[in-house]
Formats: sequence, C-alpha cells, structure tokens
Amino acid sequence: MLRIGAIVTLLVACGERSSSPPLRVDSAAASGAASAPTSGAAPDSFGRRPEDAAATVRAYLAALTQRDFGQASALWEPGADAAAVDPASFARAHGDTTVLEFEVGAPGRVEGAAGSRYVVVPVVMRGSARDRPPLLLHGQVTLRRSVVDGATEAARRWRISRIAWSSNAKPAQR
Repeated sequence: MLRIGAIVTLLVACGERSSSPPLRVDSAAASGAASAPTSGAAPDSFGRRPEDAAATVRAYLAALTQRDFGQASALWEPGADAAAVDPASFARAHGDTTVLEFEVGAPGRVEGAAGSRYVVVPVVMRGSARDRPPLLLHGQVTLRRSVVDGATEAARRWRISRIAWSSNAKPAQR
C-alpha cells in the first residue's frame, strides 16, 4: 500500500509531470456537502448500498482537499493504515500534498468475507506538493464494513481499509 506522500517521492524521483486535461470535480464533496445516494441503486444483502462506500471516498478526498486531516483519518478503518492512527500522524504523513481535484468512479461489486463486506472504488486525483511536479494519481480504494450480528453502528459503516495508488503521469511537454 502506498500513501500519497510515498507517491510524491516516487514521482519526484522519476522527474515526471502531469499534462492531462482537468478532472471533473465533485463540487458537493469538495465543498464538504454530503453526497446523496444514487436513486435506484441496488443495496447489498444487508441494506447498505455500494454507493455509500463511494460517498465515503468522496468525503475522504473532500477532507484532504480542505486539509481536514482529522476528518480524513477518521474515515480509515482502525488499524488499517499507520498514518491514520491519529490526526496528527495523518497530517505529518500527508501534509505536504494538496489535493486540487478528484473524481470518484462507480463502486465495484460488493464481496463478502468472514463477517465483512468489501468493495473497491476507483478514483483519480490531481494534486500538488511543495517544490515537486504536479501529481496525477489513479487509485483503487478498498472499503470494508462489518456485517456480524452485534457489530456497532460504527463498525457497520464503510471505512477505508487500503488505497493502492499508481501514477499515470507523462513527462512535461517542452
């Protein structure tokens, strides 16, 4: 699993720059507004729609856009990422990166495993980092929620369990 900070380092080492067209930005999410679930979406077997997972990803990227590291770290599953242990650690790990634009794709199929449900949501993020080339990252955000009888409401909500980032940057045009 790579965090944004690690990708920034990787891109700087490669000397790559982004020259891609602008992304469509989810203005409701970027402004901090809650995303409404898609009407007519099929719920998974426990009544929680995969679109709710995509809304969690939108909230996460919106929090990063607003540099609200406390909110962003709260959307991670406890113990899933060392940088998400507490807001201060999260801010140290991600503070150099600024999310400028993002797009959240349609969630994949919900899969089940031993009392949990998982879903993968694709994302594209454009950002910047201090004294570094522009970033264009493609990611696969895996979210998990518990479906065990007696699980707390918090455990039943979609939480980020991992993000796999890859770069799709091209050398700058000269």
